Amino acid sequence: MGQDKQIDFMVSSGFGGNTQQPYVQVLIEAADFMTQMSPGEARGLALNLLECADAAESDAFLITFL
Repeated sequence: MGQDKQIDFMVSSGFGGNTQQPYVQVLIEAADFMTQMSPGEARGLALNLLECADAAESDAFLITFL
């Protein structure tokens, strides 16, 4: 990613009146994208983001080292 383009993620929590279940909502205005997920799915997404960020830094180190 050559350019430093900022993408804002807005994350909020809620409780479904119809479903009687908690949810996490993710909004990315620049992409006109919104989704809702369970707290468990949100934790999985967060872990996946952390793992991918770590892998990206490892890849960058390996490529620049070689």
